[in-house]
Amino acid sequence: MADIEHAFNQFLSIRMDYIDKSILSQSDEYKHLIGDCNRIFLDLLTKLPEDCKDTLQNYDTATTLLQGIAEVLMYKQGLHDGISLNRLSADT
Repeated sequence: MADIEHAFNQFLSIRMDYIDKSILSQSDEYKHLIGDCNRIFLDLLTKLPEDCKDTLQNYDTATTLLQGIAEVLMYKQGLHDGISLNRLSADT
């Protein structure tokens, strides 16, 4: 079972990377929002006192990791849902 889970996680990683490089990178809305986020982050970073900059960077890292976890879990759930729907349609 560990081999299946490892293979699935590899598939998931490859698929998510593909989506990032081929789909998100083509979205003007995504590119605009990521640019806005980067500009706002840099603006905050330059305006904060030195003793607060690490806190902002730690916050940014934590929220990025949370988003990554959420994306993986949603993708996995979508795959499970797709398999369930396929089984339902095959039964009818």
